[in-house]
Amino acid sequence: MKNTPLAKVPETSPDLCVATALGALKLDPHDFAGHWRIAVVYLYWRQFGKAITEYEKARDCGPFYYCQTVTVTA
Repeated sequence: MKNTPLAKVPETSPDLCVATALGALKLDPHDFAGHWRIAVVYLYWRQFGKAITEYEKARDCGPFYYCQTVTVTA
């Protein structure tokens, strides 16, 4: 993707999403949502290795966000 001024980038741009999430991760490198959002964009861009790395970082930050266990007893 070519570089464009932010004023011309649509709000839903994946580039803007990554830039925002990276900014959030500078403030809190253990932010689950930041890693998750970057992973989703990498997946969209078909950069699977980077996506997996970010998903693993998200998992390490807070697995309880997307992995809830339900115990059913008879």
